Amino acid sequence: MRQWPIILFHTGDYDSKEARDEFHATIKDNQWSSDVYQQLRNRIEFHKLNFVLPPGVPEDKSVYKPQVSEEKWPGYQHMCRFYAQQIFFHPRISNLTYYMRLDTDSFITKPLCFDPIHRIHQHKKVYSFNRITPDEGYVVRGMWNLIDRYARDHPEVEARLAKNKWPWPEGREDWIQKGITYDGIGVPAYSNNFEIVKVEAFQRPDIVAWTDEIMKDPDRIYSLRWGDAPIRGATISMFFDLERDVEKMCAMQYWHQGEVAQSCRCNAYP
Repeated sequence: MRQWPIILFHTGDYDSKEARDEFHATIKDNQWSSDVYQQLRNRIEFHKLNFVLPPGVPEDKSVYKPQVSEEKWPGYQHMCRFYAQQIFFHPRISNLTYYMRLDTDSFITKPLCFDPIHRIHQHKKVYSFNRITPDEGYVVRGMWNLIDRYARDHPEVEARLAKNKWPWPEGREDWIQKGITYDGIGVPAYSNNFEIVKVEAFQRPDIVAWTDEIMKDPDRIYSLRWGDAPIRGATISMFFDLERDVEKMCAMQYWHQGEVAQSCRCNAYP
């Protein structure tokens, strides 16, 4: 298995040498040999993210009054915006072939019998995931209707969604005439606290145009709390062939916030 770089994004926690040394010490506490520890340490890169609010969003939360996830504002919303679009153009990421994401509360609990990035490259995939869980309706208010409008305006997106069997809520044809909003229905979402992504695939102009459309109204992420997971789920179904381009990494024994993902044995993974 190749010794890939480990890119640790942070927002200031590791600005000081003392903080970085403390992080390195937690790795050393695992009682690895000095050679293994040094190799691992040399792979770690610290990259600070300097998030700023988009134009039109005031810095004072009491003035802005976000409608959802007020207690996490704006850090969580910054994260959603970053992974929805900005990561693909980050200077450390934009020229990579793939990245594999793990959150701070993500755990691969058993060694793999394969290199996951090599496997996805070998299979010629653009995206790998291990779970699909819809984001609840209250955090995707308005998203169904934006997807609907965008698909109607872009026939190639409409055709791709149909081929991928996108699960529209019942009564889609009534939306325009009756002004229905499907705010109580979750949008299919990849649990992208783990994902492997082919970077250039998400730099395509048509995909950037779609995510730009989302970003035109900053309230979607910063007030309504549209997450990067349903945005990723919609984007992949709108622009990729699910059978050809996407693969479930079923053999990874993975834990995240009490959810365990593994549906096939490692040595049985094709």
